[in-house]
Amino acid sequence: MEKIDPKNLWALNRSILALIRTSISLIVLGFVVEKFDLFLKEISLHISNTVPQTINKSEELYHYLGLFITFVGIGLGFYTILYYKKQLYLLKEGKVKDDEYLFYVISFLVSIFGIVMFLGMLFL
Repeated sequence: MEKIDPKNLWALNRSILALIRTSISLIVLGFVVEKFDLFLKEISLHISNTVPQTINKSEELYHYLGLFITFVGIGLGFYTILYYKKQLYLLKEGKVKDDEYLFYVISFLVSIFGIVMFLGMLFL
């Protein structure tokens, strides 16, 4: 077992903090998207002075999309713990292994969320 170079440990800590910030951002984004239907109801109430009785498809889309985004953020938070433990072990062993697929998956999911939200705003 080798001694860990402080520069490598600090770099790992920065990566972990970035993943934690991404996780928090996804959780908050999911909450905002899920509560967007409440905002739509309030705007509708102030404009027409009536409460809409039906749940339209856009409200349902934003509800489930928000829940899913929040779930992904929570999952990323748990994965960050495992990622940190694995990378710390590899640093102690003197090995370096990058988990580049994690960043591909995060970028892909954020892009898909954006596309779904854009299409929801466009067509619903």
